[in-house]
Amino acid sequence: MKRMIILLSGIMIFCYSDFAQAAAPDAPTLSVFTSGLDVTASWTSVSGATGYTLYYAPYPYAGEDTIGSLDMGTSTTFSISLWDGASYYVAIKARDGNGESGYSNIELFIIDSLTSITNTWIWLGGPIGGKGYDIRMSPDDPDTMYVTDALAGVFKSTDGGRNWSPINEGISVRAGLTSDQIPVFCATIDPNDADTLWVGMFGTRGLFKSTDGGQNWTARENGIVESAGLTFRGITIDPCDSNTVYAAGEVASYIWSGSPRESSAGDMTMGVVYKTTTGGDTWTAIWRGNNLARYVWLDPRDSKVIYVSTGIFDRDAADSKPETNTPGGVGILKSIDGGATWQQMNTGLQSLFVGSLYMHPVNPDILLAGVGVMAYPDGSGIYRTADGGSSWVRVLDTEPIISVEFSTLDPTIAYAGGKSTFFRSEDAGLTWAQVNAESPWGPPRQAGGFPIDLQVDPRDSDRLFANSYGGGNFLSTDGGSTWVDASHGYTGAGVLSLSIDSTDPDRVLAGVTGGIYLSTDGGRTWPSLSTADGWRVVAIDPANSNNLFGGVDGGGLMNSTDGGLTWCELLSVPGYLWRDLVFAPSQPSVLYVGCASENLDNEGKGIYVSLDSGQTWQTANDATSASVNVWAIAVSHADSQVVYVATSHNGVIKTVNGGTTWQTVNEGLPTGVSMLSIAVDPDDGQTVFVGGEGGLYVSKDGGTFWQSIVSGLPAEAVVTNLVINEADPRQMYLTERASGIYQSVDQGKTWALWNQGLKNRDTFSIRLTADGSRLYAGSNGSGAYRMNLDL
Repeated sequence: MKRMIILLSGIMIFCYSDFAQAAAPDAPTLSVFTSGLDVTASWTSVSGATGYTLYYAPYPYAGEDTIGSLDMGTSTTFSISLWDGASYYVAIKARDGNGESGYSNIELFIIDSLTSITNTWIWLGGPIGGKGYDIRMSPDDPDTMYVTDALAGVFKSTDGGRNWSPINEGISVRAGLTSDQIPVFCATIDPNDADTLWVGMFGTRGLFKSTDGGQNWTARENGIVESAGLTFRGITIDPCDSNTVYAAGEVASYIWSGSPRESSAGDMTMGVVYKTTTGGDTWTAIWRGNNLARYVWLDPRDSKVIYVSTGIFDRDAADSKPETNTPGGVGILKSIDGGATWQQMNTGLQSLFVGSLYMHPVNPDILLAGVGVMAYPDGSGIYRTADGGSSWVRVLDTEPIISVEFSTLDPTIAYAGGKSTFFRSEDAGLTWAQVNAESPWGPPRQAGGFPIDLQVDPRDSDRLFANSYGGGNFLSTDGGSTWVDASHGYTGAGVLSLSIDSTDPDRVLAGVTGGIYLSTDGGRTWPSLSTADGWRVVAIDPANSNNLFGGVDGGGLMNSTDGGLTWCELLSVPGYLWRDLVFAPSQPSVLYVGCASENLDNEGKGIYVSLDSGQTWQTANDATSASVNVWAIAVSHADSQVVYVATSHNGVIKTVNGGTTWQTVNEGLPTGVSMLSIAVDPDDGQTVFVGGEGGLYVSKDGGTFWQSIVSGLPAEAVVTNLVINEADPRQMYLTERASGIYQSVDQGKTWALWNQGLKNRDTFSIRLTADGSRLYAGSNGSGAYRMNLDL
């Protein structure tokens, strides 16, 4: 473990005018320690001190405006989990009734765990992705920010969105195959107390409250009747009474109907609004209806006047008629008696799916509404009312609008975002202009996705954040024209596939549900390479590291010959998914790629082969292979024409002539289950391992007969990935769907769990570096991980 603590006493890093000021109490003495990704600061107790403030600034120091602070109360210790590469100066001041002390000694810590920790998974904090939802700025300090993600929970930034850390202690609700996802959806900050936060959960019952800025959370759900199928989409606190809170939600169709009801617009949901007047001790439903409820706004002149928006872009209403493509919906609701009675306020609305609602910060009678649903686009756009919702005017006819927001600093400035476009108004929402320089909106070579929530900086109307449903938090400092990634340390990405440069173990290609990313520093940073999403397969040519491949959901096999700067489509099979792409170890100019139907009950498209480093492709099928759904491919290290394929429903198939003919090799394997992973011993081409829904199997005779391996694995193991260390084939690694990652050091005979440091055991992909010194893993909901192997 590498630990870097540098004492900088005597160096004027923090240049506040009071640095050398005579102090009322004495200054504390500070110590800082790192252990992996964890940092602990402790300081001496000062006699008579009534509290302490921790000051920090990123290294290298960039000026006075980069200094942040945290009120430590009377505590003399502070711990936080950060990310690899995090580097900060820190110092402490004591205070009493006479004022504040000078700074303690100033220390610098640099976390360098990527090179220091072995045999423990290191969370890399990227690439970006997931199911982002809300973004909030503290009213007391806009540099303190929060984002939520339906796969990874709540994250906090104290430096204006530059860096993020998860803050999920006490949020007990979990989801996913391994119950490791933290499905937080909505969040809000108490306008009367910036340390008090509320969050609501996605897809399952749950409301949680924190009174210490997110360090700890407690459940507050007494009176909520739904035990499952409930998503909270918005929380609002009465600015006159922090004990009065409203929670708007979505009730899934299987709850209200008894079975799932789907349409082309999505789940057919109902909605609910809950209210508490006891700070969350008890809740009562004050509205139920035929579409989900999202935003709740209270008139600051009279908090009994309440507005509720209903609907969103990717859900249908319970009263829609999908058989005739007729949308239903509820629209906008208003109550003037604290929620006792409600009235629909829809005059002028041409669609009743109102995914976003924002109240003018000076004149509460003016509201903006973002309207539209993807499956029923008619009537979409931006709507405005100037009479408290009595009438609405469509001020922009465009695609479904995901989010709208006024600037609180200058309410003549407003913003609105759709999946492809971003708009700005300079007359309080009366007229709009498209401002995004990239199309679709987002950073260069990065699609912004669905901008599910916006946050305009209250200090600068040109500075705004957009949290994306599809992953990523993005920052614009020029009024929405250009964007940069502002997600360092925040990810809920589902990393579908990984590939490692054979000549550079720090160069890692990641295929994510929201895009494709290339790290050149071992996972510290993840620049985006394309605006396309759904990269289920990625690969780096072992003979040419600038020759990249990726399979995009929907059928496009993509290639870049310049390291990801530009892409072209080599092959298209619309409606199908690329499941695996491999290079022949003995002849890297030979590539095989497998295809599967999006619905595995349908026939697949088998295998394709390229003989010229991927520039041209042809089918490599006969009657046995032509309709199989491919999951994984393994090629003999000695012969590029000997190929094994794991399939859904068809077990294992094998070719010895490069795909001209195939045979089924299933003797000893269970029937009727999917085989999901396969690997060939690099030193012995007759030894093959295959894993799937039936567990793990080995063949010593090239697939003629298979034997089960059970030692150390769960009885009902589902083996989704297999990797053999080419530098030492005794070392093997696999992923098991429900329990995580396993290691074998005896060529697969016995296995042991290897989950230390892994936040999410649901793993899509694992890959070894060519020298066997590092193992990378891609999770379903918390991004990528890296392990340095102590060989």
